[in-house]
Amino acid sequence: MQVPVLEHKGNIIAESLDLLSYLDAHFEGLKQAFADELIGSSDSIIVALFRAGRAGGDGDGDGVREMVAPALEKVEEALGRFSDGPFFLGKSMSSVDMVYAPFVERFKDFFAAVKQYDMTQGRPKLKEWIEIAAMMKKFGVI
Repeated sequence: MQVPVLEHKGNIIAESLDLLSYLDAHFEGLKQAFADELIGSSDSIIVALFRAGRAGGDGDGDGVREMVAPALEKVEEALGRFSDGPFFLGKSMSSVDMVYAPFVERFKDFFAAVKQYDMTQGRPKLKEWIEIAAMMKKFGVI
């Protein structure tokens, strides 16, 4: 197993979230603060997805909707914060996108297949973001 490590100016950074934050340090001002906020709140959103996935029976779209709506609305709002692109911090993919993408992409498919719930319904920015991330993954960009 390989673990990503960065050594820069005598500093060694090995923790995944710390490394992603360090790499995104070129974002200044509001974008950097917003990135830190989103990465810091990622656990609560991911936990909400896991809880909804484990709860209830198959085909319980309404139950899933109730459990994940606040988390998904927060993601939708965050994706609309900067108007210069489809990603969390604007026109370029950042560590924030990399933190959220694996979980959101997998739960989108799981909720659709098992729970009959479309987490992108009524969330156009989330839908666009997932489509772009899937395309980038398909072509090996991420």
